Amino acid sequence: MKRLNWTQFFVIAVLAVSLVANFFLMGVIAKSMRDGPTPAAAGQVLTGALLRTLETYPPEVRVQFRALLRENRATTQSLRREARDARQALLAATQAQPFNEPAARAAAERARIATGALQAHLQDLFIDALSSQQKAASEKIGVQKEGAQK
Repeated sequence: MKRLNWTQFFVIAVLAVSLVANFFLMGVIAKSMRDGPTPAAAGQVLTGALLRTLETYPPEVRVQFRALLRENRATTQSLRREARDARQALLAATQAQPFNEPAARAAAERARIATGALQAHLQDLFIDALSSQQKAASEKIGVQKEGAQK
């Protein structure tokens, strides 16, 4: 039997490492597909959707909205936590054995209320950002008019 030279050994070793890495990555992908998105990933999707929506508005409005979010971080996080907990309770109620329809309807109502509260809070912050931007623009126009009259 002929001995392997270094080049052949190196190629075989690289192929073996590649196979191990491929099987590992396929396992990770299969697990993530089976388990679904993590709560953190869901939050990133929500944040990404919110940021894409904000991109349609002027930079001043976006800056003001982010500032309002920072100021109201505790309230926003509390509402997000409540909405997440309500959705998890709904999931548990729908998967309960035996199925309890009144409990599932009550959990769905709580999830609807919690989600609505979060949405209303974010919309209020956004409207506050828009109105403060409008006030700033109006004041700027007023100052420019006064300067032009003098």
